[in-house]
Amino acid sequence: REGYGAQTLQNTSERARLYGLLLLRGSKCVLSRRDGNVVSVPCGEAKSFETAEQAATRATCEACDIYPDEFMILRDVAPAKVYDKTSGSPVIVTIFAALATNPPPPGSEEFESEDEDDLYDWFPFDRAVARLENSYEKKAVMNLATQVTEAVNEGIVVPEYPLNFGPKVIPTIQLTPPVAVTPAPE
Repeated sequence: REGYGAQTLQNTSERARLYGLLLLRGSKCVLSRRDGNVVSVPCGEAKSFETAEQAATRATCEACDIYPDEFMILRDVAPAKVYDKTSGSPVIVTIFAALATNPPPPGSEEFESEDEDDLYDWFPFDRAVARLENSYEKKAVMNLATQVTEAVNEGIVVPEYPLNFGPKVIPTIQLTPPVAVTPAPE
């Protein structure tokens, strides 16, 4: 096939894809542990006939040894789509936001410790971003934190308990009105 872009077209089904969940509760998210003490957003490949959400759910349940009824995917928050280029060929990674169905235990929001023997731990935003090794995972966490915060602020997502996952300091945007430009007389 000839013409514009014909050389760059590729069968999208040939691209590797991973699906995962950013599970939120209170001011923290879940990161799974692999290869020693390396933490990551739990992700995995889809198996035959699985949808993206089913693959993300299964991958999270397997990585963290939890059950699907312990969280719900926030379907009104768009998933983060990021690109893992760490191993040559790009991998398309889709990460959905999910909310734990049980509130955080009393006092756990102030408590920050890790148990390296557990399959996962709960991390506040700043610590999660610092602990993640891959820039694409950091980007997904930042993207979803912003989207979930906006959905909560707009009343689209109405959690049963406080949900405030995000950076401690939110940068302010200074909006300035546009300046009219008058052409110089000739």
